[in-house]
Amino acid sequence: MAANPQERFGLAIHLSQARLQDTQPAEGARMQPERPLREGGSVGEQASNEEPRRPRGAPEVLAALLAGLLAAGAIAVDLATWMELNVSIAFTVPLVAASLSRSRKLLWTLTAILTASTFAIYALQIPPGAFHIGEVFFVDRVLSSATVIAVAILLAMRMRYLDR
Repeated sequence: MAANPQERFGLAIHLSQARLQDTQPAEGARMQPERPLREGGSVGEQASNEEPRRPRGAPEVLAALLAGLLAAGAIAVDLATWMELNVSIAFTVPLVAASLSRSRKLLWTLTAILTASTFAIYALQIPPGAFHIGEVFFVDRVLSSATVIAVAILLAMRMRYLDR
């Protein structure tokens, strides 16, 4: 055994260098980073970078059904009313119900459907040859669809925050 502290320190450095050389991969070999096993996973089953999916409970399923029914009802009412009454401004209500389901896929699907139906219903209701870009009811529909998209963005941000 070494007598003075400098010799002991030198011996410790020599031993740690020897251990490092034993654990170094062969030249040209690539080391795979170790990933933790999933909780309850079997040997060799690696954890993915994705968060595990939360099981959907009854309230979330009911919120999704409510969102679908509200969207269908709002589209039907918009179809049944006259062009001057812009029911599409209420298309944000089904989006709020969709956000309660915590499903971003449902939220963005409803946003696309409701935005498309805003203009499709307008196209069905306008008299032939009456369309121009500055037409009041068209501008109203553009603003309405912008509101739907803005609300969807805010709700998606809220869902992302709650899922943390």
